[in-house]
Amino acid sequence: MKKHWSSLSFADIYAYQLNEKTHFDIKDKDGNITGCDNWENIYGTRSVVNDETLKKEHIVYVGDSFVYGHGVSRSNTISSCFDNLVSDKYSCFNLSEPGTGHDSSLVRLNQWCNSFGNQIHTVYFGISNLTRVSHWEADTDFDWSWNDSVYEDYRSDGMDVKVWKFLYSISNEHRSPAKIHNKDLGIPYKQKKRSEIIYKSYTNLVSNVQSMARLDSTISAVIHLSKVYNFNVYFFDTCFSINQEDLEVLKKQTENYNIKWCTQSQSNPLRTNEIPKKELDLLTIKNDGHWNADGNKEVARVIYNETKHWYEE
Repeated sequence: MKKHWSSLSFADIYAYQLNEKTHFDIKDKDGNITGCDNWENIYGTRSVVNDETLKKEHIVYVGDSFVYGHGVSRSNTISSCFDNLVSDKYSCFNLSEPGTGHDSSLVRLNQWCNSFGNQIHTVYFGISNLTRVSHWEADTDFDWSWNDSVYEDYRSDGMDVKVWKFLYSISNEHRSPAKIHNKDLGIPYKQKKRSEIIYKSYTNLVSNVQSMARLDSTISAVIHLSKVYNFNVYFFDTCFSINQEDLEVLKKQTENYNIKWCTQSQSNPLRTNEIPKKELDLLTIKNDGHWNADGNKEVARVIYNETKHWYEE
């Protein structure tokens, strides 16, 4: 029987997928799929894991597909680029998972701490879309493949959200059952439109409140781990999910700990909302939007410059 996947698991919980394909694509400069990697270790990471890398001080990356390096080879991920900037005293381990939110990142960090907590020097924590909520499903045949089912309420909004057998992420703010049920109930058009507006506004409000509460809880848990195992933490946002006002509050709340937030616009290291399109096209995968090899190299450079004092001997 497989081990139970949770924050109390150890880092080797992913041993069952050893030598299997990652199911996350590698693409060329034009956005064409060229293949994918295999999992080459028992830790669910594309990073190099062996006796030599494990005995060094650990630099851990967690996050979504941007931090994972969707679309690029393992040698061109943010963590690999960062590994080239620090001394041989350190090893970088990328525990990110495409499509997940900060709750999954916290679980991955917990698992690594359970196995190697005393060796962690710094954690780089990428924050994704705040409405992503990952759910556990008991599936003994889990194989990282996509489930073909698509929620009807999502389809009615013209969305194509696929569900993972094991972990899946949903954006609560997009759910609007009123669009479906009002038609069946024969509600007049004006009343139907009014109920849609009210429901969507309410859903967005509740979703935002819940999302910030979950993020605050995750940040508190990361701070607790950093105090227990005495490591540094750097937070950055991959998709501008935190508005500037909330960001300033979070920075204020964490200023007395070994915590640093990316100083770029809305804590996004690539500032993709400010870069001219022509320049941005050179840093992202065509027809994809994820950072390409040059984009990841730039992100690693920004992050390193903001935290290099942590690595000064």
